Amino acid sequence: MSATSAMFNLEIPQINVMTKMDLVTPEIKKNLDRYFDPDKDLLLNEANEQMPAKFLSLNKAISSIIDEFSMVSFIPLDISDEDSIAYVLSHADNSIQFGEDEEPKEPKEDPELE
Repeated sequence: MSATSAMFNLEIPQINVMTKMDLVTPEIKKNLDRYFDPDKDLLLNEANEQMPAKFLSLNKAISSIIDEFSMVSFIPLDISDEDSIAYVLSHADNSIQFGEDEEPKEPKEDPELE
């Protein structure tokens, strides 16, 4: 909910990074995969099982917001994995559209071809 609220209020490009993945054991990491790109029905069922019945309509409203905007996802960051860092940086570059205004590089002419 915090990520969704920040996205609506700030109206700027953002990515949600789940840090400290280097401290998570492989068994727990498998369970966390479902939260990186959340499934509406899975979250709704889990919330309904763990909360009293008076919150059913609130749970349904929250899950529909997550589903409608489908913008809430998390990128795992394992600081000990170079590929993980590159993955987060590529998402950051993409979200701020880094390098889109640059002119394409012209290939250098090879003097031997002339």
